Amino acid sequence: MASIAITAPSSAEEGEKVSVSVKVTNTRTIGYIFKTEIFAVPDAYPDYLIFSTEDIIFGGSSKTYSASFTMPDCNTTVFVWLERFEFNRWNYEGSASKVVSLEVPAPETFHLSVHVPSGGYVTPGSGDYLAYSTVTLRAYPLSGYRF
Repeated sequence: MASIAITAPSSAEEGEKVSVSVKVTNTRTIGYIFKTEIFAVPDAYPDYLIFSTEDIIFGGSSKTYSASFTMPDCNTTVFVWLERFEFNRWNYEGSASKVVSLEVPAPETFHLSVHVPSGGYVTPGSGDYLAYSTVTLRAYPLSGYRF
């Protein structure tokens, strides 16, 4: 059997280019023609082929192939299918997979600083709030004070 090693990030943001590297090692003592296919398999969409080749890999040798895809809005599995050509036909040699999780960026926030001179208080106070959201401030006088 051949060995397959996939190198890909564990997560990526939507729209980010995801680079994938696949190393195929022929663990047999003689060379064979190998067909290597690399797929991106999003959780919510049909899979698609991102790389395919037929290549001779000599016994004990390795070849590394690179491919990339644009990260969709869901987790995506990088799937490698490997076949070996022998006796005038393609034979299943192995497969491997690695999940690239969708990385959801933290929401943007703005910091609101509230300075209240003596004689009252304001709610809510200073803090971080979602960017472009509305924060309603209310001022309250202490006893004996008026606004």
